[in-house]
Amino acid sequence: MKKTLLVTAVAMAVSGNAMAAEMYGNIRLGLASYVPPSDPVDLGVDEMDVRSGKLVLGSKGSTDLDNGQTFKYQLEMEHDRADTKGTGWANDKSWISIGGDWGTLSAGRFSDMAGFACGGTDLLTNGTAEACSLGHSTETDNAIQYRYSGGAFEFGVIVTADGTEDDDDILFGAKYSGNNWSVGFQVFEDESENGGSGATKTQIGATWQLGNIGLGVTVGDSDLDDAGGVGVGDSEGVDFGLYMPLGGGNLAVVISSLDADTGIVGTVSDGDSWDVEWSNSLGGGAYWGIEINDKDNWDETRTQVYMGTNF
Repeated sequence: MKKTLLVTAVAMAVSGNAMAAEMYGNIRLGLASYVPPSDPVDLGVDEMDVRSGKLVLGSKGSTDLDNGQTFKYQLEMEHDRADTKGTGWANDKSWISIGGDWGTLSAGRFSDMAGFACGGTDLLTNGTAEACSLGHSTETDNAIQYRYSGGAFEFGVIVTADGTEDDDDILFGAKYSGNNWSVGFQVFEDESENGGSGATKTQIGATWQLGNIGLGVTVGDSDLDDAGGVGVGDSEGVDFGLYMPLGGGNLAVVISSLDADTGIVGTVSDGDSWDVEWSNSLGGGAYWGIEINDKDNWDETRTQVYMGTNF
């Protein structure tokens, strides 16, 4: 509600300028099969499971101000996996920003900068690249972000705060792009990880484009400041990605390896996994696809067929 009022107030402040605004959304349904018929994430499901994969509704707009700056806003509501996870809506990726030649300053809730390192490996609709997920922040709420892009180089910084010094987080990311390649990284200082013990999460990655074929690699690391705490401790992972056109659609392959120290008895969880996904556009914003995912530490293979539409 606070972000809704903030967007409305700023929009009224620039109402003297023409505001180009649009509504958008994404709806996706999936039919999943599990072998064996269990899902640790959902604490048990049938062998065949119909689920709401995503439901997004949003509005975004921009206007050029008289001083050469550009004002933009985005207000998005998202509800993932409506049948199994949580209730209600999340105010997702909702922000206001002002930008110019000096960069862009934003306030609200937005995506982190893991994409700088994961552009070639974060390819999946349903599965997760392990190393990429190690550095993701899902707590970029009540945040201030600055980003700058100049030629081949771009960087950004995000600071989040909830009013207490021990829970303030900071993310920093940078990326450099060549003609057919890019390298990037993100460092995430998570002060509230594991009940306040804190963690430093780092991702480094590279992407190569060889004609129609894309290759990517991401290395991720998560180090608890106090590894003796309860819960997941230090973790390291690596992802390899491949994407290319195939059969009129797009093929994505991701192979991941994860070692996670529990922080309690020094045991290591084998998180090796592979994903193969093929997707295709049906025209008019509609799409469909199939994804097969196998995780060693779940001892489970999941096959999911999904269909959705963007509007």
